[in-house]
Amino acid sequence: MMAGALIVLASLPLAEITVSGAGMTRSVNGMHGVALWLLIICGFAFMRGYSAIKPTAFRTSLPILSGVFVVWAIYDRWTGIDAVVKLAATTSGVTVTPGLGFWITCFGGLFIVAGSLILQFVKPQLG
Repeated sequence: MMAGALIVLASLPLAEITVSGAGMTRSVNGMHGVALWLLIICGFAFMRGYSAIKPTAFRTSLPILSGVFVVWAIYDRWTGIDAVVKLAATTSGVTVTPGLGFWITCFGGLFIVAGSLILQFVKPQLG
């Protein structure tokens, strides 16, 4: 979970959407909209991952919530990207594609989801 949180945080300044048209290409990064939610979710995911290493440092009640919330935040980003793609489809000569930052966010989100499932359903072996 800690690696996933760091990957998602590192992806926020990268291009989320790339718009091409009229001889120009512009990119929009992920530091808007649900970026605050992703920062909060990643903070909790990192701390929950850390609690697997040092169980007394941070108590976790429902680690699965980190996975659920990160899926929600990524889905919310995807619906925004999809809306822009559909809008661009009505304009000739303009193409919109998801940027590298979005795909890296998805990759980090997979780690958070996997970690939250492991922490939720597998009891740690202490000692």
